[in-house]
Amino acid sequence: MPAGFSHTNNGVEAFNSAIKVKYSNWERFRFEEFINMLKEIILDYSQKTLHTPFTSTFTINENLWQRAAAMIDDSFFARRGRILLGKAK
Repeated sequence: MPAGFSHTNNGVEAFNSAIKVKYSNWERFRFEEFINMLKEIILDYSQKTLHTPFTSTFTINENLWQRAAAMIDDSFFARRGRILLGKAK
């Protein structure tokens, strides 16, 4: 697996853990209670994204260019026929 790619689902598990800690306190709920908790989660995360604007600009530093160049030559991508930075299969 090339550098920069996840080898596990730790991000998903961390998100699940945060939900259990903040909303359910690791308890089980009846279906109706669970639906109400889901509504609260969706509302909270929706409001959070409203206050966090999308990035409209970004900076590519030397390190990122070097990593991209290394990925172009990486056999992981070459075997799969990926197109990276204008370099075709």
